Amino acid sequence: MKKLYKFTLYAFLFLFCIACAGCAGAGKKDAALENLARGEMYHKTGRHKRALKYLNKAAAAGSGEAMASRGALLYDMGRYQDALEDFNAVIAAEPGRAEAYSAAGAAMAALGSYLPARESLLRSLELNPSNAAAHISLGGIYFNTQNYDAAAAEYTKALELRPAGDIYFMRGVCLLYYGKTAAAHEDFKAAGLSEENYPTL
Repeated sequence: MKKLYKFTLYAFLFLFCIACAGCAGAGKKDAALENLARGEMYHKTGRHKRALKYLNKAAAAGSGEAMASRGALLYDMGRYQDALEDFNAVIAAEPGRAEAYSAAGAAMAALGSYLPARESLLRSLELNPSNAAAHISLGGIYFNTQNYDAAAAEYTKALELRPAGDIYFMRGVCLLYYGKTAAAHEDFKAAGLSEENYPTL
């Protein structure tokens, strides 16, 4: 009887410890999610330092989403190398995540590393051909390397997926560079510019 009582007591204590460990794990997960949500909220409202504080906490808990969000924040803060490190960490953990390659490509382009940026963006489009952000970044690379025809083609693909004034504007500038003034003016109009504000070369 004593043996049965001891066994029952030990079994209860063991299960109690497992339950406590589970609660602690759930508590850490909830805290990470809360820090992530706060960080993203402060990022959206432009309070970058406060956002970074919370995203650092969320990333320290091993959250891949927090790493991606922190990378986006660091990019917006102009800390492109730090952003790239976060995006690369996400890629290492999730090699099939298309938006991580797109974000890494944008960071590399901002650092002037156009060739590896292009490779990363093309990989993103292999994984998700509907990634408008990757087309926009590719357009930026081609524009900065004076390949205006290729840049316009990428902006056209982006517009098919996500029409936006800034993309029309950039395609219009590309069109100006290779002499399609009338088409460029149509894009500037679509971008919301008045005729007197159309750019010229």
